[in-house]
Amino acid sequence: MLAPHSYSNRKVCILGLGRSGCASALALQQVGAQVTGWDDDPHRRRQAARHGIAIAADGRQACAQADMLLPAPGIPLTHPSPHPLVAQARSAGMEIIGDVQLFQQVLDQQDTRADWVAITGTNGKSTTASLTAHILRAANWQVALGGNIGVPALTLPPPEDGLVYVLELSSFQIELAPALAPQIAVQLNVAADHLDRHGSMSEYAAVKAGLFTHLHRARRNRHPRPAAIVGVDDAPGRDLLARLQHNPDIRLIALALEEAVLPPALESVRVYNGRLLDGMKPDAAQPQIGAYDLGGIDSLIGRHNHQNMAAAFAVGRLYGIPGADIIRHFAGFTPPPHRMQPVAEHNGVNFVNDSKATNGEAAARSLECFDRVHWILGGIPKSDGIEPARRFFGKVARAYLIGAAQQQFAAVLQGAGVPYVLCDNLRAATFAAAKDALAAQQGGVVLLAPACASFDQFADFTARGDAFCAAVQEITQQPGDAP
Repeated sequence: MLAPHSYSNRKVCILGLGRSGCASALALQQVGAQVTGWDDDPHRRRQAARHGIAIAADGRQACAQADMLLPAPGIPLTHPSPHPLVAQARSAGMEIIGDVQLFQQVLDQQDTRADWVAITGTNGKSTTASLTAHILRAANWQVALGGNIGVPALTLPPPEDGLVYVLELSSFQIELAPALAPQIAVQLNVAADHLDRHGSMSEYAAVKAGLFTHLHRARRNRHPRPAAIVGVDDAPGRDLLARLQHNPDIRLIALALEEAVLPPALESVRVYNGRLLDGMKPDAAQPQIGAYDLGGIDSLIGRHNHQNMAAAFAVGRLYGIPGADIIRHFAGFTPPPHRMQPVAEHNGVNFVNDSKATNGEAAARSLECFDRVHWILGGIPKSDGIEPARRFFGKVARAYLIGAAQQQFAAVLQGAGVPYVLCDNLRAATFAAAKDALAAQQGGVVLLAPACASFDQFADFTARGDAFCAAVQEITQQPGDAP
């Protein structure tokens, strides 16, 4: 566990007692801070108390007695309205930061050559963070992987020479960390998501871009300049690239899947027609520009994974790994669960779990990979619904709708001429999709790509994916073609 010693004499109110909140409370208690925890959920308060965290009898009183508020990333700061304790802390002029900012301060106080890599984006950041950690480890770097991927930053091992932290960061975490300075910062893409929390697309993009605001002050450990790796296939990425382009203190690398027009002197990693084109500056490990075939990497199928590979490739090259070695390491990678996860093949039908496709753009990326898709979708819809997936509706044999978005999505699909079925729950949808796919006798895919948040029916996308996998297991254990 990391120890934020500069907070040893602070009075801290922890708001939200999930994984990151509890980890922050324990880390601060360890260095002598006066910590009081609060969560609106009494079950979480009881759980935190069992871990030895002091729980307030009243959240407002606890906040009034503190000099700093540390909200968990899921706590609303602005939209649709700030949490009452956030509003109280603001009116009192209290410092409000999150656990990732504490992580940065721990590193700032250490005299070591530990690096850290920050990876954000609307889609693909978990896979990219995991893939980056994988190729660094394969090249014999010591790596600690955490952040939004499910390992709170303060639970990672203490910094030491030769250690590289790889953190996946959500917009919620960046919003609570106003002074991050990683050695390498990556923005994969920005698409409409979490607009209920950020208010508008422009504000959401601005929060994401906040990761790069203090990049110039990153400690020069192994890199003479901190590096920004930016996906330019969307407008927010191109805007960010333009803002960073003339900063001499930052090494800038563009990621492109399209035939984007880039300044000729700009470093880049592109993927075009299934080939990765390395346009980074030659170095001792790679004295000339390389081009690599990405075919045959079965664990990273789909155009969206090309972007993930391009980003991880760029990070690997910054750490001196030859391009050919990085491509070879890709082939040995196993993606995190619930992200284009092959679950089973049954009588010619493939079952794929992409429960992490929680918005329309992510679902579109899933559909793009397959033909004859029996598509399971629904839940709590995001602002763009399934409009980003419209260009792939021709791949859908039938859709199976669940959750709160049923009627909204049914209207869109009906207008586009896509057959659909309303289903009571995910298990019923999986059985109905399997029955239709097996009866078609044309192979095809039963794909869970919900394009929605899960919270109307499940605790999170992981629970939703697990439920899908359990239903598939039921189906595959039945005799013959009967689901």
